[in-house]
Order: sequence, then C-alpha cells, then structure tokens
Amino acid sequence: MRSLLIFLTVCITYSSVCYGGFFGDSTALNGPELQCGTNDDVMTENGALTVSFWYYHIDAGGNSNGRFLDRKGVGQVNMFVSGSSPFGIDFQVAGVTALDRQTGNFLILNKWQHICLTWDGSTTAANVKIYFNGIESPSYVTTTNGSTITDNSTGTLLIGNTGIPGIRTLGGIISDVGIWNSVLPLSAIRQLAFSRVKGMPLQISQKTLKRYFPLDDTTHLTSFAFATDRGPLGVNCVPSNNPVQRSEAVLSYP
Repeated sequence: MRSLLIFLTVCITYSSVCYGGFFGDSTALNGPELQCGTNDDVMTENGALTVSFWYYHIDAGGNSNGRFLDRKGVGQVNMFVSGSSPFGIDFQVAGVTALDRQTGNFLILNKWQHICLTWDGSTTAANVKIYFNGIESPSYVTTTNGSTITDNSTGTLLIGNTGIPGIRTLGGIISDVGIWNSVLPLSAIRQLAFSRVKGMPLQISQKTLKRYFPLDDTTHLTSFAFATDRGPLGVNCVPSNNPVQRSEAVLSYP
C-alpha cells in the first residue's frame, strides 16, 4: 500500500535539474497530508487569491475528489480534482450557497502540467479563472455564484488531503506551490508556467506573495519532518500520517 510521498531531491553532481514534490495515492487507507498553519489569512474567504503549482496527474484521488489544497474548517475553501476521466479541477468556497467553479476534463494523465487559479474574492463564480499551462480553461461545466460565505479564516491550510485521513487523498504529484493574496495578471501566470525554473514564485508579485512551498527539502532521508515555507510568513508545514520521501526531477534550478 502506497501513501502520500514527499519526494526528496536526489541530484547527480553538476546537474541543475533537481526537484521534489508530494505524491498522493488514492489507495492509501490513512492518507498523509501536510498541515501548513492557521490564522494566516491565506486562501480564505476574505479576499483575492492566486494559487500556482506543478502537478503530475495519476488518478482522481480519494473518492474521486483528491485535494490539491484545502482550508479545513467549518466552512472550506478548497481546490480539488473533479469530473470524469481524465478529470478537471473544481474550486469551492462554502456558504449558504457555495461558490463553485469547475473546469472541463482538461487534466492530462501521467504528465506534468502547470496549474494556476485566480479569484477576486467576490461571490461571482465567473471571476474564478483556472489555467492549464498558462492557458485558461476553454470551458467550465459548473459556474455557481456563492451567497453568505462562511468564515473560514481560522481553519488549517492543508496540502494533499482534507484533514480527514484517507478521505480525499491526492492522486498525483504536486510541487512548487505558491499562494498570493492578489489576482496575478496573465503575464505573470505565463511566466510561472513557461519558465520551468524552480523558485519562480519568489520573483512574482513579491508584495502579495504569502506562502511558497518548493517541496524540495533534502535533509530527511527516510522520513519527512517538515515542508519549508520560503514565503514571507515562513510557517513550515507539519506532516500527518507519516509521509515518506522519494526523488523526482522536472524543473531546473537557476
């Protein structure tokens, strides 16, 4: 039985391509996750948001709704796999009526893609934009405006699950996660997607960047102790349910 794996960077001498990420397996009965802090006003219902990461899609994850990121709480802000094979991406913000924006099935199996989401913080679902490799989703199958949005500011920010072990374990590899409290312009989104350089989120809208997880921690050879937040808040993620490490390579270090 596999579990969520935190990939350890293993580099050949003089190689510039070294990269780590999280691997989620929907067969895991007690799916691991990363718990990345509370009360940070990041990815809540309280304002503008951009999320950027690289993703290698393997399957839909736990209950066919594997979580990329989730603000665990009474009301949730979450981004997850949805639809039918090869699946798409859904973003929801809980409320009396949940804001819901779901793309068509544009994930590609067994291939790295750059994923980016922007939201202006309003209850208008059409203002949520989801991009695959720097291009906005050509269609959305769900666009539902929200109402009376639930306060979610005190919930825990999670990567790879919902906080309920195994229920929504991510079914792929996620890495180089950046979160901003602003709507990035298309030029910045394409810079993130096309550069293929590790650490690029640190160069984009530095005043509004809040969290950046390169997920390339290399000091823990057999078990995962933490995921370093190299953003301005510096709140490292704590693992739950014993994730372990492996190696992977996809981006180049500058």
